[in-house]
Amino acid sequence: MTPTPTPHARPGLTLFAACLGFVVVILDVSVVNVATKALAEDFGDSLSGLEWVINGYTLTFAAFLLTAGSLGDRFDPKRIFMWGFGLFALTSLACGAAPSLVTLIVARIAQGVGAAMIVPSSLSLVNTNFPDAAGRTRAVSLWAAAGGLALALGPVVGGVLVDSLGWRSIFYVNVPIAAVGILLVRAYALPATRTPAAGAPARRSLDLPGQILAVLALGALTGAIVEANSQGWTSPLVLSCAAVFLLSLAAFLAVERRSADPMLPLHLFRRRAFSSTSLIGVLLNFSFYGLIFVFSLYFQQVWAYS
Repeated sequence: MTPTPTPHARPGLTLFAACLGFVVVILDVSVVNVATKALAEDFGDSLSGLEWVINGYTLTFAAFLLTAGSLGDRFDPKRIFMWGFGLFALTSLACGAAPSLVTLIVARIAQGVGAAMIVPSSLSLVNTNFPDAAGRTRAVSLWAAAGGLALALGPVVGGVLVDSLGWRSIFYVNVPIAAVGILLVRAYALPATRTPAAGAPARRSLDLPGQILAVLALGALTGAIVEANSQGWTSPLVLSCAAVFLLSLAAFLAVERRSADPMLPLHLFRRRAFSSTSLIGVLLNFSFYGLIFVFSLYFQQVWAYS
């Protein structure tokens, strides 16, 4: 069934809402790093506990990103965007009200799922609401620029909020932004309309085995890296996590190779441009996000900066 188009479509407001979604998702990657000293003072936990506050979010964000894109293809990105932004707002409230570090980590993990639903659906909304090539190019450029600006401003915004209103404010500020984004998309965004090619399925299937294995692999890899700091690389826990990662990764590759509609089509890696840019992206992000975490602790705890 083809969704009925919104009678009062406003592409500019839809783009603004999509940018809001992308901005809060990227902000919550970097802004929380600045609050690590405040979190340590409140909860007095170990370095690995603080790492899980950061990594719990980025882990589920990365692990569910491809499946969230498939959900947009299956159920309409407009709907997935609103659901994702709603989940993001609820989990942000839970993060802000967390009474313990464990509760905060659990809420951050759930928040990452909402973030994964927002990003691909926000880009799909831009593509749907700007049908002409020139307008779409400008809109996608603005969308990407908003994310880049959010990444750059994250530590500054986080520092101002933590210093003036406390660390809980960095989560509460997401709630009114989410409300604005949901209302704008609900009122002014066009739903996706698709005419499948002859013989093609109307909706993409959900690659549940691939999704489960991806979560296991990424979770085990993250666990090994985080816990190695306190347990040591030869500890049973770290070695077990490494073994689970390798087995899950091998199983994931086998499942994706045999799947009729894989979450990650492996044939893409035969293209040199795709493989090289993916590798560069992994290396850049791995070093960049790690440095933000370390520098935040170093500047605040060693140099005693505000």
